[in-house]
Amino acid sequence: MHEYMKRGQQLNMINNNEKMKKIKVILIILIGIILLDVNSLVYASDDNVKVEYLSDGDYIEVITLKEEADNINLLGAEKTVSGKKTLNYLSKSGKSLWSVTVHGVYTYTKQTSKCISSKVSTTVKNEHWKISNTNAYKIENSANASAVAKRINNGKIVETISKNISLKCNTNGKLY
Repeated sequence: MHEYMKRGQQLNMINNNEKMKKIKVILIILIGIILLDVNSLVYASDDNVKVEYLSDGDYIEVITLKEEADNINLLGAEKTVSGKKTLNYLSKSGKSLWSVTVHGVYTYTKQTSKCISSKVSTTVKNEHWKISNTNAYKIENSANASAVAKRINNGKIVETISKNISLKCNTNGKLY
């Protein structure tokens, strides 16, 4: 009987040692993740919404969103991030009429950031609006887009709105 108890104690010690090894491995992995740039792991971080109210009751909502996680490089070399900024034109009742979005891709280090790609996309959700003259371009750390929206009533242009939108990236990969 004494032999069985000794054998049982030995098996418990072996099982406990295996458990401790697994816990150590998990802790090392968790510490490694914590040491990474946590913002890099979140796709939809840096959300930012700004609202501008217009005199007729309509309003413009501008939303900045990080689209993809950073390419993580533990050696501190160049990283890449992408995102978009959307300008939504809404009626006073809150109905979306049209939008313009600038999409940007950036590289950055602790010293510098640079826009490497800029695209524009538009959406029209109301039959009385048309968007024309869209353009996308990049300057240094900024992706830029422009568009002209025209409100049409009885076949005639009754309102024209020109909008420019820019999305910038700082040296920490934050989009604004």
